[in-house]
Amino acid sequence: MSNRAASASTRPTSIVIAVALSVIAVIANFATLAIPADEDIPTEVIVIAVVLGVIGIIAAVGLWILRRWGRILTIVVAVLNLLSALPGIAFAPEIAFKIISAAFVIISAYILYLMWRPEVRQAIT
Repeated sequence: MSNRAASASTRPTSIVIAVALSVIAVIANFATLAIPADEDIPTEVIVIAVVLGVIGIIAAVGLWILRRWGRILTIVVAVLNLLSALPGIAFAPEIAFKIISAAFVIISAYILYLMWRPEVRQAIT
């Protein structure tokens, strides 16, 4: 059995959690397509969310198969998700969107935290 295959069978819990949260973030990103057109959500926000959703799928797969590029891409997507959600906390048109934005910030920050855990860095390096 190769080292990569052996590593995959003993995938750290932090990676499993990060991938699960990344999948939730991807679903939430794509859910922006379901927002009614009469909401005051800028088109740019929806486009950014969908693009981050597509890139997030690639990142989650790379992370799941323990690739270095998957970890790097997961970090980039989490940072961009966090930065794109921050303004929603203050400026979203409805309280529900403000809460969703805050949740997105928390999820993204936790994914970042997980990416810097020693067991994650060791499993991927």
